[in-house]
Amino acid sequence: MYRDRGFTTTKPVIAQYYFSNPKTVCLRAEYDGSVFEEELKLVGNKYRTRQTIISCAGEQLMIGQYLDLEKRI
Repeated sequence: MYRDRGFTTTKPVIAQYYFSNPKTVCLRAEYDGSVFEEELKLVGNKYRTRQTIISCAGEQLMIGQYLDLEKRI
């Protein structure tokens, strides 16, 4: 998947993606010596959760979890 910017860069990046189930997409990108993994899950009709793990040299440096209210089209 082409993304117009990365998690920690404004430059475009390429991410691998797959669906672990119909409501969950997982993304993985590697650049600048780091690995960025994200899991986005639709919850009910109004919410989306996002978990992000940033690793470098096999060590997890940051793990973040977010809950977003969204309007779906």
